[in-house]
Amino acid sequence: MTCIFILNNIFILNNGHPTQLASCLLPLHRRNEWQSVFNHALGVKEVTDAYGKPIPNPYELQNVFVEACGVGFHNQCYPSNSIDFGVSFTAMHWLSRFPSSLKGDENMHAARCDSSPVPEKEQAASDWKAILKARAKELVPGGRFVCVNFSKNSDGYFLGQTDVGASMWDSFQSSWNKLKEQGLIAEDERLGVSFPNYYRTKEEFMEAFDDPDISSQIKVISMEERVVRCPYRELYFWQVKQKPT
Repeated sequence: MTCIFILNNIFILNNGHPTQLASCLLPLHRRNEWQSVFNHALGVKEVTDAYGKPIPNPYELQNVFVEACGVGFHNQCYPSNSIDFGVSFTAMHWLSRFPSSLKGDENMHAARCDSSPVPEKEQAASDWKAILKARAKELVPGGRFVCVNFSKNSDGYFLGQTDVGASMWDSFQSSWNKLKEQGLIAEDERLGVSFPNYYRTKEEFMEAFDDPDISSQIKVISMEERVVRCPYRELYFWQVKQKPT
């Protein structure tokens, strides 16, 4: 999960050449462990992508300064009119509170249900509105916010469950059931597990903009829906094909 806000991009002249100074702000939940993030951001630890390619740390870009805020993204994290550019990758599906309506249900996640549980659906809608209102306040006039979210598409596909490969959620369920069979957990524990997040549909994302308090402050420039194949799976099968037969 990553949220990055860029504060006050400042262009100055350095020997006649434009130089950009930027603050890279990370709103991080105070309860989580973020040592690895700072180790990468400060260049202490080298990080690679799924294909083994090195990812440069912010300080390698020069004139970029990193800091963090312990306020959750459901709230306003930074002063109004202070953010030029915000980016969020696979973070805002997490709920600010968990309705627990799946307790006692075989399904571990709302996306697995035939129809979305109303408490989770309503909580997700409320949270998404709060997120948009907070970002609208933080952005400067003309600022941009790019949000890449997990979702559930019209084919019923969502994270870990598409038309390719095994279902991640079937694996979760099988593993949890096995713990019960082995006597390591009780039945109420088996049925008590669920994930406090929600994969919104395209329509659910857009419904928030029916709220005039949101549509008057921020507008949608573009929106698209894609199935992103697991890069680790793709890399694995690519490597298998490269092996001599």
